[in-house]
Amino acid sequence: MNALTSYDDGLAFAHSYRVLIKKHMLSRTTMNYRDFSLIIPAMVNGAFACELFLKSLFKKEVRGHKLGEIFTKLEREDKNTYDLIVYRCISALNSSDNKKYDETTFVNELNTFSNSFVEIRYFYENNPNSKNYNLKFIDIFISVLESICEMKYGLRPPKS
Repeated sequence: MNALTSYDDGLAFAHSYRVLIKKHMLSRTTMNYRDFSLIIPAMVNGAFACELFLKSLFKKEVRGHKLGEIFTKLEREDKNTYDLIVYRCISALNSSDNKKYDETTFVNELNTFSNSFVEIRYFYENNPNSKNYNLKFIDIFISVLESICEMKYGLRPPKS
């Protein structure tokens, strides 16, 4: 899979995440159970979008689903892009959340979310280590990764 394909696929999954999370959030006021349950596919789509965006930033193919591990590989391959992602995420999180973020807090949040693509898909299994995911972190991480990919590859599809 080449970088542009990963980026394009990431855009599709990010859009799916946003559509589903919007319906989920609206369901909190309408009490529509079916839409409330969209949190599961929304989170899976969001996690996969992050994975695809991250993988598109590498020169060679990267395997695996754990976002923390992929992000650590990015730090080794392209420290400038890694630092830019961390900086933008921390800035956005600090301006939108009551919690104070630094690089350690950011990495801890990322590690909590790291294996969510797999964990959330199997939510129905009795998991004693279930987690609470920070939706604000996920929204911002997706948006920052998308903007970094857009800087690198341009708008997709390209405007003619």
